[in-house]
Amino acid sequence: MKHCLCLIVAGATLWGGCATKQRPVASAEAVRRQIEAEIARGIEATKHEDIDGYMRGVPADFVVYDESGEVITRAQMRANALRDWSVISRTLDLTITVDSLRLPSDSLAMAFTSQRWERMMARPDRPGEDTVLTTQRHRETWRLTPDGWRNYDMDELGGAIFINGKPYHPG
Repeated sequence: MKHCLCLIVAGATLWGGCATKQRPVASAEAVRRQIEAEIARGIEATKHEDIDGYMRGVPADFVVYDESGEVITRAQMRANALRDWSVISRTLDLTITVDSLRLPSDSLAMAFTSQRWERMMARPDRPGEDTVLTTQRHRETWRLTPDGWRNYDMDELGGAIFINGKPYHPG
């Protein structure tokens, strides 16, 4: 069941920090609303298994650093989404909450998010489906682009997996 660990909703360039601190021009609340709107767009694309819509907000150089240390590129993210969607019959609930947001500059935001995704998935070893719930916390680097705020890199900070209400620990 390793393939059901995580949903990635938006895009990536590596966080390199800022050489100088700049005072944010946009209000944190305005930036938060724009980032939440982009997350919501990605959630809707996921619920409808719209891979083109899902990938539209993902920059070419997006990366995810998962809990095991694996680096997941944009191309791998697309392949993972298609693989995962092939065994998901329907999403029951999908929420991603921006828990906190910091603006180091007017074009850079650091967001901490919490994700909860409950779905019906085909069993890997026998006929039928299971209810799978995953939770995941992320540290995300968002950059302001001409197309709006885009997620440029994401660190997975931990979460849990439940199958039919029981904790699951991949081995």
